[in-house]
Amino acid sequence: MNTNHLQKSYQKAHIDWLLLRYPLDATARNRHLEAQALSQLSAGERLRVLDLGAGAGANVGYYCRLLPPPAQWWLVERDAGLLKQLPRFVKGVGEEEGNNIIPKAIHPVRGNFLDPNCPIYSHSFELVLANAVFDLLSADQFQRLLQLFRQAWGKPFPLFLFTLNLDRGLCFDPTDKETEYWCRRYEEHMHRPQHFGRAMAAHCGQWMEELFLEHGFKVESGPSVWEISPLQTGALLAKLDFFEKAMTAWMGTDTRQRNSFQQWLAQKRQQAYQQELSLLVPHRDVLARM
Repeated sequence: MNTNHLQKSYQKAHIDWLLLRYPLDATARNRHLEAQALSQLSAGERLRVLDLGAGAGANVGYYCRLLPPPAQWWLVERDAGLLKQLPRFVKGVGEEEGNNIIPKAIHPVRGNFLDPNCPIYSHSFELVLANAVFDLLSADQFQRLLQLFRQAWGKPFPLFLFTLNLDRGLCFDPTDKETEYWCRRYEEHMHRPQHFGRAMAAHCGQWMEELFLEHGFKVESGPSVWEISPLQTGALLAKLDFFEKAMTAWMGTDTRQRNSFQQWLAQKRQQAYQQELSLLVPHRDVLARM
């Protein structure tokens, strides 16, 4: 697989945003699938866990209290800056949850998991995790990733738990026809044609499940919805910032559209500051095993 063209599709995540979204993710994760995954891991087994697109270690911070110690972790991430933040991030989220158990065996890997030469494929694992990673990939890229999994790992296959994959139906409250219009345009823009194809975006959860099934995996999925309340002003403003960046690129030089959008955006920001706005962001968690 030629991965050179994939580099331009990479978007860096800011550490402040990762800290802001951590409690949203932790609350939204599908507890039924989480329990199913934990029940399928052998008791007393020295677990080898791989985290794809690990960021600053959110999955380590979350699962280290759930997985039986001593687990060994491999974290693959393109952004060297985020990997450097890993010890502070994991310690910080652990302290917030009253959990000071930090795994001793953590192996950070700076690399691209779409590259068949990535060092992770020379190891075997019992559990492979990924959190909020795949919506930026195309369906073809995810399909090639599944092929890579099958080539790299024979029997016994690892268990795959991929969480917080975008689903359709973004919804502000209060809403109106104009708000629904901009939400549709936003989802369409995220799914626009790009040099690598169309990102799965809000189709991610559904398409991932279908592709797993096509490749012969047993799959179970369930909703994992962000419920951003009026009190979570910072998260609401961050999502509106994402909206602005995406829609400004979509509208180009159309002055009328820009003015209309900016008026809508100003109204939503005012509602956020006044704690009169909430937002639902649907996601889907996927548990798969060969």
